[in-house]
Amino acid sequence: MLAATGLAAAVAATAAGCGAGAAGGKASGKDARLVVGSSQDVVSLDPAGSYDLGSNTVIQGVFQTLLEFPAGTATPRPDAAKSCGWQNGGDDHTVYACTLRGGLAFSNGDPLTAEDVAFTFQRIKRIASPTGPAQLYSGIKKVQADGERVEFTLSSADATFPSKLATGSAAIVDHRVFPADKLLPDRKVIGSGRYTLASFSRTGDTRLDVNPRFKGSDKPRNGGVTLRHFASPAAAAAALRAGKIDMTDRLDADDVQKLRAQSGGSVQLDQGTGTQTRMIAFNTAHGVFASRSARQAAAHLIDRDAIAQDVYRGTVDPLYSLVPQGIAGHTTAFADAYPKVDVDAARTLLKNAGLHAPVPITYTWATGSAVGPSEAALIKKQLENGGLFSVTVRTMPWNAFLKAQAAGKLEAYNIGWSPDYPDADNFTSALLVDGGAFHTGWNDRRITGTLIPETMAETDRASAATKFAAIQQRTAESVPMIPIWQNKQYIAARSDVVGAEWTLDTTGILRYWLIAKGH
Repeated sequence: MLAATGLAAAVAATAAGCGAGAAGGKASGKDARLVVGSSQDVVSLDPAGSYDLGSNTVIQGVFQTLLEFPAGTATPRPDAAKSCGWQNGGDDHTVYACTLRGGLAFSNGDPLTAEDVAFTFQRIKRIASPTGPAQLYSGIKKVQADGERVEFTLSSADATFPSKLATGSAAIVDHRVFPADKLLPDRKVIGSGRYTLASFSRTGDTRLDVNPRFKGSDKPRNGGVTLRHFASPAAAAAALRAGKIDMTDRLDADDVQKLRAQSGGSVQLDQGTGTQTRMIAFNTAHGVFASRSARQAAAHLIDRDAIAQDVYRGTVDPLYSLVPQGIAGHTTAFADAYPKVDVDAARTLLKNAGLHAPVPITYTWATGSAVGPSEAALIKKQLENGGLFSVTVRTMPWNAFLKAQAAGKLEAYNIGWSPDYPDADNFTSALLVDGGAFHTGWNDRRITGTLIPETMAETDRASAATKFAAIQQRTAESVPMIPIWQNKQYIAARSDVVGAEWTLDTTGILRYWLIAKGH
């Protein structure tokens, strides 16, 4: 899913600390309300209209899905479903069916039925929101409800389909509440998840109360969650140090360094390998970057090591692949194609394409990160190396950025990707087919028509590695986007907060229902 500029959060086990008293009063354990700070903006709380990290954080708590990813594993298990499996002997991976748990209900008391499940996916495809997950489910040919059973018929084999059903994009909605052909206003959404949406604010507190009607595993270990929005990760980190919040799931490089340098206090910092990636994406349909040579020239000028060290101070790793390290299918395709900064090669490409240096371009990034200006300034400097490009940098609020990107109004732009599910498919088909989630306008017929269908039919995901390598090689040759870095995951929490180690893993899910405080 789409992610705004900045470092995402995560897990592991290294302590550091500072600060004063705890947020949320004297209650502890299951009675204590958890206050989580975040600077991720919410696009929509209607699952049919959201495909971004900020929205998904709320959706994961308010709704249920047929399947879910348990903490620490990338293998889905039943959630709203009692059981799921491939039909027709399981050989062709085109018919998948689930039987629901008994007695499920939405928080308003309406029963959750197979009809609601079918309605959910039919609605996603019907609305086809430019900021929603319709593309992820474009392979659904038909979905039918029969009693407690729902059956999906796919247009072609897709071994990753169960993983897709475990993501927030597959959140089940009430057909009596959600309109069939348009999005529901944020404050009116209801689900069957662990929490109810008690109140919502884009710029303040979003309050999630424990849902007494929830039927599923991992019931909340806290007395509710307040998601507090901050203008920047630095503001959230400052609130954590002041004891005004319990944890934050997003840190900038400066705050990571400050927390690392301190010890013996009441804030803990955890670190782990992340799977969120950062790209420079190009509009390949219009303007300068409709030229493959211009895109290749830009790829010859980007110095990832400098960005990782000078801007992020080693809190990210340089990335030379669409698929990050830690996910099967990772390669070094862009390092192979563009092994070092090569101004001469870039100049030759522009000259042969009839583009006269300095080529004027506009580079756009979304506000929300303290290091965003520094990263944009360094990328501008790198692209202007040798006088080859003349770069105008502009910024936009996240929601406006998404709309401009979807409308094809951006030329070159900085955009992040956080996986819906931990599989190389989510870093390739989601980003490449018919312009992908970045709306680049680029489409490679061999990738779309042959390589991706072949990977999706492969049940043994490790066996698909050679095809993922071919996909990334072809992408590196045409450069609809340039991978820059992948994050190292960090999460900071008060020392009395327990369970943070279960909140995030390669799935990228913030499992705040597993977190308690005051122990």
